[in-house]
Amino acid sequence: MPMPFDLSGSTARVIDLIRAAALHFVEAARPFDRISVITFAGTQVVVSPLTTDHVALRDRINAIAKPDGSTKLHDSLAFAMVQGFKTVNDSSRNAI
Repeated sequence: MPMPFDLSGSTARVIDLIRAAALHFVEAARPFDRISVITFAGTQVVVSPLTTDHVALRDRINAIAKPDGSTKLHDSLAFAMVQGFKTVNDSSRNAI
């Protein structure tokens, strides 16, 4: 499940809320759920590839830098779909 993270300048005041929601998402996931974290503003950055290591995910989410740049939502969702669905199979649960 790729988790896109909006780091555009418009999220600067709510980044702590976004980070908390992402951490809650990781906590609520099943232990075998593979999750990736992708940030986007002007460009997309894979902060964490698909992994079941939820401790590493929490560390990487907490280390995400201050928001800056413009929102390129459509490009970022397309990027997340390509990155996230490279390794899926028909029997897995998939979400962005």
